[in-house]
Order: sequence, then structure tokens, then C-alpha cells
Amino acid sequence: MDFSAAAALREACTELKEHHIRLVFSNANDHVRHELDVSGVTDLIGPDAYYMDLRTVLETYRQDE
Repeated sequence: MDFSAAAALREACTELKEHHIRLVFSNANDHVRHELDVSGVTDLIGPDAYYMDLRTVLETYRQDE
């Protein structure tokens, strides 16, 4: 992930938070996760915003309804 992509993603995270929308990721491999960690995205979304697959995301958020 280059600098401008990381900056855009951090900005999007901030804007989504302002609207009470949580950004989560599924199926992020180790390389992607590392890039999100070092770019500061993980600090914004939280380390618990990563899921193994889309099914787990849906199950988790359906429980919260």
C-alpha cells in the first residue's frame, strides 16, 4: 500500500466513524494486515475489526442487532 492509498483509507475510516459506521475487513492475508498495521489503519479501526471470512462478519453483526 503506498502513502496516498493509506492516507485515503485513514481519511475514509475517520469519515465513517463520524457517521457511526464501522469499517471491518474479512479475508485479509498476513501481508495486507501488516500493511494496514504499519499505515495506522488498524489503530483507527481496532485490532478486532479483522475477520476470517464474510460469513463470520455477518454472524457477528447479526448477533448485535
